[in-house]
Amino acid sequence: MSASSTLRVVEPAIQNYAWGKIGSSSKVALLAKEGDHTGSFKIDESKPYAELWMGDHPNGVCHMADGGETIQAWLATEEGKDFLGSVKQLPYLFKVLSIRLALSIQSHPDKALAQKLHHDRPDLYKDPNHKPEIAIALTNFVGMCGFRPVTEIAAFCNDFPELGRLLGADICKQLDEDADGALKNAYSTLMRADGKAVAETISEIVSRTPVVDNEAHSLAIELDRQFPGGDVGVLSVFFLNIVHMVPGQCLYLKANTPHAYVSGDIMECMACSDNVIRGGLTPKYKDVEVLLQSLVFESRPASILVPTHANCGVKCDANTYAPGDIDDFEVIKVDASGEGELVPSKQCMSMGIVISGKGTINGMPVSEGEVVAIHADSKISVVPASGTSMEVFIGTCGRNYTD
Repeated sequence: MSASSTLRVVEPAIQNYAWGKIGSSSKVALLAKEGDHTGSFKIDESKPYAELWMGDHPNGVCHMADGGETIQAWLATEEGKDFLGSVKQLPYLFKVLSIRLALSIQSHPDKALAQKLHHDRPDLYKDPNHKPEIAIALTNFVGMCGFRPVTEIAAFCNDFPELGRLLGADICKQLDEDADGALKNAYSTLMRADGKAVAETISEIVSRTPVVDNEAHSLAIELDRQFPGGDVGVLSVFFLNIVHMVPGQCLYLKANTPHAYVSGDIMECMACSDNVIRGGLTPKYKDVEVLLQSLVFESRPASILVPTHANCGVKCDANTYAPGDIDDFEVIKVDASGEGELVPSKQCMSMGIVISGKGTINGMPVSEGEVVAIHADSKISVVPASGTSMEVFIGTCGRNYTD
């Protein structure tokens, strides 16, 4: 198979959600501008640029750079089917995110719940698929993920009596004793609390002088600034783990895990779904009862996924981020200052994006921001320009994936 027959250049889809970074401060905007093959993309310095999508999901339609057809239309051609490999459609969705404001307190359903929600509310939950995902930091990142230890939540109820009063004495006693069901009862009580009482509680908490060395209090103050008026999601900081990552670190978000991204730039890869069950930190519809139904109420540290490292050539490193318990997706991060070659899963087509630098992929010249579809049966050769380095992220499916 010749190098020229293994790649097609793709114009990714851009999402301008309100929480995105503004104008040229957004990594998404900069990548989109650098990778634009049409000459039509201009950065609006007043506009948020939140997400760059690479895949075939209909909510973010990508186009083929050399013909303008949608990626869905191309994948239906004989050439597209050949690129896809043994799958009927891409099982993953690959993204870049630039986060200025916190995303909603949310979870993503497992397959059984996704199918039920799609059947019952297809207007709101458009996909019958689950949505586990990973987030790999490109810059310093802050987020919330999973429930804190019950002992920490109990301590917050003592340190912030306003929170304890909102939950009630019985719930606080359950938390103090770490009783069975205490976490579920406490968080359910919070999310179902009267809106006026929630607003008063938040007002009292954020009006305090910031508590030294209390990151949850500082974050509550910041989130109330972003979402004023008593958004119950502000109080989730006292229930969820706060997570910090530096570039290269990866957070694994299983289905039914409460989370919210707060700030930073990330690569994100997930099972192909756009289902989001929201509960706070958003002006959008909050489906609190479904959120509570979906969550796994376990106190555990956020799941930091350690990549598998391999040398893919002289002066070329590849780190593979693979969840292990699912095969819908994995991500390979390639850092090359010399020629390298890697062999991804042959089950399906891969999507690659150049995050920095320039050089060639499979002999095709590429530079920062360019997105390519890579044939399922192709090895991937990455060669930076002479005397330079290149960083490439590749999204693909797991090696054991089947439709």
